[in-house]
Amino acid sequence: MTTTSNVKNKVENVVDETESTVDQAAKDLQDSVDAFARTAQETVDTTVNTVGDTVSRTASSLSAAAANLADASEAIRDNEIGQLGRDISKLARRNPVVFAGGALLLGYAIARTLSDARYK
Repeated sequence: MTTTSNVKNKVENVVDETESTVDQAAKDLQDSVDAFARTAQETVDTTVNTVGDTVSRTASSLSAAAANLADASEAIRDNEIGQLGRDISKLARRNPVVFAGGALLLGYAIARTLSDARYK
């Protein structure tokens, strides 16, 4: 009976160790899943903030461009040519990117108009 008792004790010990190992593995897996979920959420939050900041800056730039175009429209309508040249020069110094973009758009519009007129 001692042999049976020894085998039974060894089997119980192996079962206990196996259960302990499985419990530890399950805990480690849950910790990994939790860490992954936190990392994923942080990535989402960072991405949302980055995209939000980019959209905000773009909207601000577009708003400034619209205001500058409105100012330019008023200047063209209300001022003489000399004053218009000075105002355009000031605009170019204050907002060179907006000025360059406006010049590019104006050049594109003129080119399209001329090319359309040539083919008609």
